[in-house]
Amino acid sequence: MRARAAAGFVVAALAVFAAATALLACRREDGPAGEATNTTTTAPPTTTTTTTTAGVKRLTLGVTSEPSSLCPLFSDGAATAEVQGLVFRELVQSTPQGKTGDLATRVPTLGDDARLEADGTFVVDWTLRPDARWSDGTPVTARDVVAGWKVAVDPAQATTGGRDLAQKIARIDVVDDHRFRVVWRAPEPAFADVRTHRVLPAHRVLQHDGAPRDLARDPFCRRPVGNGPFVVVDVQPGAFVRLRRSPQFLPRPLLDDVVVKIVPSTDALAAALVAGDVDASLGHGGLSPTEAARLVAAHDGALVALRAPGTTWVHLDFNLDDPVLKDVRVRRALALAIDRRALVQTVADDAFDVDEGFFPRHHPLRVALPALPFDPAAARRLLDEAGFVAPAPGAVREDARPGGTGAPLRLQLAAASGQRETERALQLVQAALRDVGVDVVLDLRPFKVFFAEGAKKRRLPHLSFYAWVVDESTSGANLWRADRIPSADNGFTGQNLPGWRDDEVTRLLAEADASVDVAVRQRNLERVQQRFVQDVPALSFWFRPAVVVARRGISGLAPTGTLSPLAWNAATWDVAAPP
Repeated sequence: MRARAAAGFVVAALAVFAAATALLACRREDGPAGEATNTTTTAPPTTTTTTTTAGVKRLTLGVTSEPSSLCPLFSDGAATAEVQGLVFRELVQSTPQGKTGDLATRVPTLGDDARLEADGTFVVDWTLRPDARWSDGTPVTARDVVAGWKVAVDPAQATTGGRDLAQKIARIDVVDDHRFRVVWRAPEPAFADVRTHRVLPAHRVLQHDGAPRDLARDPFCRRPVGNGPFVVVDVQPGAFVRLRRSPQFLPRPLLDDVVVKIVPSTDALAAALVAGDVDASLGHGGLSPTEAARLVAAHDGALVALRAPGTTWVHLDFNLDDPVLKDVRVRRALALAIDRRALVQTVADDAFDVDEGFFPRHHPLRVALPALPFDPAAARRLLDEAGFVAPAPGAVREDARPGGTGAPLRLQLAAASGQRETERALQLVQAALRDVGVDVVLDLRPFKVFFAEGAKKRRLPHLSFYAWVVDESTSGANLWRADRIPSADNGFTGQNLPGWRDDEVTRLLAEADASVDVAVRQRNLERVQQRFVQDVPALSFWFRPAVVVARRGISGLAPTGTLSPLAWNAATWDVAAPP
């Protein structure tokens, strides 16, 4: 979430159960049974592939969620971030081997590069690689870091994330072309996280007076000048994005071309993989772990599944502005009525562990939380207490509260369409809630409509099922602080989509994000996690692993299960030559 959706999250809006719905969550806000889930798998090279033709090495990637923007900061979709990762690099990456420098020569550390000054500011020194170039040949310099910050902090920009974090920076001082100093207004625990700083070409995104261009309308975001291994050469909305090897990137990418093909559903993606029309799926916007396992088993020898522990948090949001869902008894009743463990067994072959919190299992500040059991009898009692009474056994409950309308208890459950497993999961949720007298109407929409126009703008009336991508450094501030509720007034920034307004939680998260003291953060975030399960602003389902399915003959693919996209090592991807 820079759910730090990201001080710890990268948002990622996901079509819930399947990868296509991931969101980059709060910035400063992660397999099927019997599979190894604590190690990252990479694709083994073999000798059979159809991707090398006429001397051109081309890799075709499939995704079910169309990229909403090719410009960093202008989309919080995880699938979009996967495509952007082919074009743009970060200062640091979180790889299967740990965090490492990317555009930066090294990751700054407390004491060596980061320090608290006497005036209360927090200073971090960075050094850029001297060989980094933009795709037009211009060197990447410290001024490009400043340009990215200016865009992120500019209220006139239609950015979807990063502004809250950028506003914590007092200034960025350019020491020389390759060295810069970030002066934070206060201690910032996310000072060296992935996507804390977005690097954009100053010569393309700034005007002559140093102010940012209106990038939402600028051609840059449709055909960006990037600093990554590939350059966008053609975009056909709803069909594909075609990229070519950047002549400026070092080390020289092994592939000539990459095509990102947009397919309408995971069924279509599976068929394309089998037919050879697609060489690999993307980690987000691709196949779910269950779909991947079944597909590989059915085509043994032709396909391989690559997995890493994941940060994709699948959950059900409650709209706390709704008069019915404002009542915590109703929210707890709905949670108790759903047998999440049985749902996993039915839909996902028991591939996931049901989770109660919003931190992935490898998060250093995660605490054990009491489980919300499956207890439909308790759910019925809570609904009775809340004033929603069934007029007859098995009937839909009616509003019998003092001054109530007598209307049936009917709730809309929204999610992204095109995901077979998601739809099956929602049908089971619908049946479980109907069993305790709640009539649920499913509202399935294309992902861009569901999230960008619905969930993100808080226009969904009752329940929404989707996922955030949450990394191990998030505090949850962008997810749960009351001042992170998206609205027209704040340009729909923030990821507190349920609208949870808890003064204690907001204070604790603000304190945690203002401290680099581990003890303070641990104490505060433990209490926030406890309040989450007590007040139930959302119901956690599970964290799903990162999964990529590839045809044999593709080498180098290595999903990270972190904020860093599959393309973190795209320069090393390769396809075998035909025999």
